Amino acid sequence: MTMRTWAGRLARDIERKIEGRPDLQHACAPRLERVKQLLAQKPDDKNKIYALHAPEVECIAKGKARTRYEFGVKTSIAVTNARADGGQFVVGIRAVPGLPYDGHTLKDQIAQVERLTGMAVTRAYVDKGYRGHGLASPDVHVSQSAAKTNADHQTRVEKAQRHRTDHRSRQKRRPS
Repeated sequence: MTMRTWAGRLARDIERKIEGRPDLQHACAPRLERVKQLLAQKPDDKNKIYALHAPEVECIAKGKARTRYEFGVKTSIAVTNARADGGQFVVGIRAVPGLPYDGHTLKDQIAQVERLTGMAVTRAYVDKGYRGHGLASPDVHVSQSAAKTNADHQTRVEKAQRHRTDHRSRQKRRPS
């Protein structure tokens, strides 16, 4: 049996058991409605439900060969430019539902940082996703090669971790 079949059976069973009990029907209505929406959705539908426990979860297309999709809510995080002893300091964070283009979120993120810190943002460093943001102020620097360098470093780290994991698993398999 598939998960879809189990979910449908469970929803119908709950509906039968709470029939005639308005207090339970009222308490279960939002969850049962979400399950019915999940069961009725088609592969090409928009606004799909990806997680019953977190209906705000969206499918974010990454456009990368290794990780094509992520599931969650897009966020915008602002940190200080200068590094402190413990690393960079987070000065603003926002959830941006609805999968907006990165460049369209920059203005609101800068406004949040200025509101929270009470200081004007003079410079912003962003990745290539923010090209075409259209802001005249502050001075916005779009990275050119840092993303590639970071990706290369991340790949090297992942390969090293995989190598260590493979080595450890081979050691466990050796007969004593």
